[in-house]
Amino acid sequence: RGQFPVDINRADREALLRVPGLGTKVVAKILETRRHRRMRLEDVGRVCQSIAKLRPFIIAEGWSPGALTDKAGLRDKIAHSCEQLSLF
Repeated sequence: RGQFPVDINRADREALLRVPGLGTKVVAKILETRRHRRMRLEDVGRVCQSIAKLRPFIIAEGWSPGALTDKAGLRDKIAHSCEQLSLF
């Protein structure tokens, strides 16, 4: 949580891979695209599947999550059904 939000236009590959919802293919596309121009939130939305999941974790040209990272229900929004199963 202390490492977020990550700036899409400045972060290295390893930092981008830590963002929930970004895989290796999407990170490769982001790195290739940002060589030519700065990425906006809409550009990131075209590259990945779910921009709603990424919003609290990234900063893009013209977008900052603001108070989204301090929401009480942020964990519930990302990890929907994570319950410990019983062995017995």
